[in-house]
Amino acid sequence: MDFGLNPGSMIFLMVKNANTSTAPLPTLNVNGLGPKRILRYGYHALAPGDLVPNVYALLIYDGNYWELLKPQTINGTVTGVTASAPLVSSGGPTPNLTCPTCAITLRGTTGIIGGTPLTAGSCSNGSLSVNGATVGHPVSVSAADGSLPNPLIILSAAVTSSNVVTVQLCATAPVTPGAETYNVATQ
Repeated sequence: MDFGLNPGSMIFLMVKNANTSTAPLPTLNVNGLGPKRILRYGYHALAPGDLVPNVYALLIYDGNYWELLKPQTINGTVTGVTASAPLVSSGGPTPNLTCPTCAITLRGTTGIIGGTPLTAGSCSNGSLSVNGATVGHPVSVSAADGSLPNPLIILSAAVTSSNVVTVQLCATAPVTPGAETYNVATQ
């Protein structure tokens, strides 16, 4: 290959030997420019079997590491669960597992917000009850129909009190936001 090691450089590599463990750390030395560690895209360590013989590996150099874009294993595949405190099971043939101290995504949908004219700097809002929502936790919000808000509208959401999420549409110029319902998610 006739290139330097520049961020954004991509190569296809026909793998000769599989990586069978995470130690020693897999590295790649292109054109004698020095061994660089190979990671999964997003700076995650390779899992055993991510590199498979006779399968092309697509790698991109980020300036420090080679990042594998399509690993051959699936990260985080669950093959079984072993219960231990604080995991709680209801028992029975199809038990319901809960984890009181785990981060759980809480969801809800607002009633209709918008549909009336707003002046620059004014807002329209609506609140909904989301059991377990805690002030300070992050909230994501999107129109229930998947549409994007008018570019003159700033869409935001926050947990404003225990178990209450408030969605707000604020105008940056005179506009009438569409009457929409909104999906929210928090922890």
